[in-house]
Amino acid sequence: MRTITLLLFLLLCQSAIGFSQTVIQMKKEGGVSVIPCKVNGLNLSFVFDTGAADVSISMTEALFMLKNDYLSNDDIKGTNKYSDATGGISEGIVINLKEIDIAGFKLYNVAASIVKNSEAPLLLGQSAIKRLGKFQLDLVANTLTITGTKNTYDASMPHKNKFVVIETTMGTIKVEVYADVKQHADNFLKLAGEGFFDSILFHRVIPSFMIQAGDPKSKSASKGELLGNGDLGYKVPAEFMDQYHHRQGALAAARDNNPEKASSACQFYIVQGKTYTDSELDGIEQSLKRKMTEQARKDYKTIGGTPHLDGSYTVFGQLVEGQDVVQKITMAPRNNTDRPLEDIIIISTKIN
Repeated sequence: MRTITLLLFLLLCQSAIGFSQTVIQMKKEGGVSVIPCKVNGLNLSFVFDTGAADVSISMTEALFMLKNDYLSNDDIKGTNKYSDATGGISEGIVINLKEIDIAGFKLYNVAASIVKNSEAPLLLGQSAIKRLGKFQLDLVANTLTITGTKNTYDASMPHKNKFVVIETTMGTIKVEVYADVKQHADNFLKLAGEGFFDSILFHRVIPSFMIQAGDPKSKSASKGELLGNGDLGYKVPAEFMDQYHHRQGALAAARDNNPEKASSACQFYIVQGKTYTDSELDGIEQSLKRKMTEQARKDYKTIGGTPHLDGSYTVFGQLVEGQDVVQKITMAPRNNTDRPLEDIIIISTKIN
């Protein structure tokens, strides 16, 4: 009896705080499950993409929408690079979709990309869906279930930065994740929230430079095993912003030597760095063929950093607590591949 009473109470509480659950029946088109939507009033069908991208449409649909007033020239915002369905990098035109209606759920002012490929599928990313609440795919019933407290989301509204507490075997680190470096922030927070980083090692540590973690292979690596090549099968497109630079404590994404400078899906580093003189910074500017902002130059002269990485690696956050822990990790004895001799482990991550 007490159990039944408790269940009824929980159901009433759930109803009181406004939770709702909607089951969306997907369709099969060409053997692929698609979600019926209305985009600016136009009926379209999207493939649900479990990658980090929000929304992308092909040039064919975009031209049709422009010709028929579903899009205007004011909706075209520029160009950018995006992860495509295969994990590759494609260049696209950035547009603003004023409204996406998914079974009564409405997303407003969603940034989307027009892929310069007339045959590209229409993709609806999980980072778009999850703004409406939790979602669950049932591939047998071919349904998408959304559970949440709201049925609208306006992406043009300002959103606050989030904080992640990283517990390690050498102490606690707290980082602020920049909401406006959107694709990197969404990806990092998703992984942190899922517990992906739990038991991951700091596999590369260099004094006066940085500490690096995120290789999934490090969870089961033997002592001295070479690490740094593990990943998740997709990349996050570069998001370089002048206001964010590699000052001491910067949280940034590692990457391989790809020409688009797209980031690893999971490997990140935190800067320790060193201070520089004006003369040294002048030389770095000449080498990089780019000017530093006044604030960046000031930071590199006073608190230090790694200025030679600016414009090559995406900065998406900043350490707010635990620089002493970072410094301690950089000083750990290490082998000739910069892996610590004794494992330094991420115990857990918690989003605040």
